[in-house]
Amino acid sequence: MQDHDHGHDIIDPRIEAAAAEGCSESRLYLNRRALLGATASLSAWAFMPRSSSATGNNDREKRLLVVLLQGGLDGLHLVAPLGDPDYGVWRNGLRQSATDMADLDGFFYLNKAMTNFHAWYEAGDAAIVHAIAPPLRVRSHFHCMYNLEAGTNGQAGARTARNGWMNRLLAYLPQGDAIAGVTPEIRLPRGLALGGAPFILKGERPVLTWTPDRWPWYSGDVQTLYNASNGGDMELATYLALGDGVRTVARSNPSAATGSVNSTFYGAGKLMGAATGPRVAAIQIVGFDAHRSEKSGMAYMLNYLDTCLKSFRDGLGEGAEGEAAWRNTVVACVSEFGRTVWDNGQDGTDHGTGTAALLVGGAVAGRKVTTDWPWLKDLQDKRDLKAPYCTRMLFKGILKDHLGISEDELERGTDGREAVFPDSADAKALTGLIKSQG
Repeated sequence: MQDHDHGHDIIDPRIEAAAAEGCSESRLYLNRRALLGATASLSAWAFMPRSSSATGNNDREKRLLVVLLQGGLDGLHLVAPLGDPDYGVWRNGLRQSATDMADLDGFFYLNKAMTNFHAWYEAGDAAIVHAIAPPLRVRSHFHCMYNLEAGTNGQAGARTARNGWMNRLLAYLPQGDAIAGVTPEIRLPRGLALGGAPFILKGERPVLTWTPDRWPWYSGDVQTLYNASNGGDMELATYLALGDGVRTVARSNPSAATGSVNSTFYGAGKLMGAATGPRVAAIQIVGFDAHRSEKSGMAYMLNYLDTCLKSFRDGLGEGAEGEAAWRNTVVACVSEFGRTVWDNGQDGTDHGTGTAALLVGGAVAGRKVTTDWPWLKDLQDKRDLKAPYCTRMLFKGILKDHLGISEDELERGTDGREAVFPDSADAKALTGLIKSQG
């Protein structure tokens, strides 16, 4: 959806309504996102091969998309542990049955709204990590999402990080090529942001910023400055051409819904699928705060997420290059916390601790649920699913086995560069998340 007077993305009213059912903190978070002008934002490392014409390396370039599910995802509603004898005791009105869900392994069952995800799961290209949360366990949208994006430990919840962990990751990835024919030399930034960049990618390492259907609005100002230079400012000319090129690639699906989060996912797929496109990205979706009417609200939001993931896959392409891109892709969907194990009397749930994370992509070691299941007879603070796993364990496992980031780079930093996840030696990387490359 779009405000055509100003070229701003606006929030889907159904998502706004879902978030409005949440707490005051959630509504404030939503209003902040609206002020930034988009329901979703994409940030990505604009990796360019050493030779921009060397497209033959496309099938060997690893891709990572992080989807931030803001609001606090009810992992027990998304992936229900029907095999846990205490599940039916606690869920009451939110209890789901095996006949209404997709059987994953005889113990865990998937919400029926996730039809595309289930197909990928059956094909071995999707998996679940259950009973997980960021290191900080305080049930605050602001503090827990900040902790997830900063990649710091959970001590005291201090907001001390200067940058997000994906920005620190950029220091360990190859630089982009110099833009041909431009003097003085301009190197392509390694980050590309569609919409307002989330904190997870913010920091000293540069990112490009681009928003679906806003480029014509922004480019007018750039064009005015370029004209004022009488055509002599090659840097502005380069950025005009670059912006037009990115817009052309990202919008090459005539059926994509203009300005929607769905089209942003499709555009992300197109850009990341391109031989010289970005390889690491983050995108946000709001609307998972389910204090009331959770069954209907979650049915919509999960279907929406499932459709967005399918749009991303479609954007990568279906030919040989698209299949190669998919084989080298991991999409990780994570949230700032889970929900209470029991409902709250309003057909909803309140802020909790443990939740579930989704992994999708051809590089994912799929068709399994990775968990150290804590069992519902022993709750966190007598109300929440415990979370033996933290998000740093998840992402350390992905970065190590998928992107080849070393333990030193992850935990201590090397050659004057910051660690991706400082002080994380006790957060052991999860293993078995990525398919063997042998």
